[in-house]
Amino acid sequence: MHRAELDLNVVLTTSHPTTVPGGVLAKVQRVVCMISSLNSTSVAKGFSCIDYKFDHMYAKRAFAHCYVGEGMEEGD
Repeated sequence: MHRAELDLNVVLTTSHPTTVPGGVLAKVQRVVCMISSLNSTSVAKGFSCIDYKFDHMYAKRAFAHCYVGEGMEEGD
């Protein structure tokens, strides 16, 4: 039986998860996120898709008004 190597990265953060007031998600102190796959190519493709969509939205200046409304300069 051939076993694939398992590459596991763990990242801990001290930031508390953000919740939306009036939202359906409970306010919690800790969150766990794990991405596991025997095929790391599939994980890379997933992140590539997210990266592409982010770049597309950023190019259209999507959500920039939210940050400018909070006091950030548009060039930040």
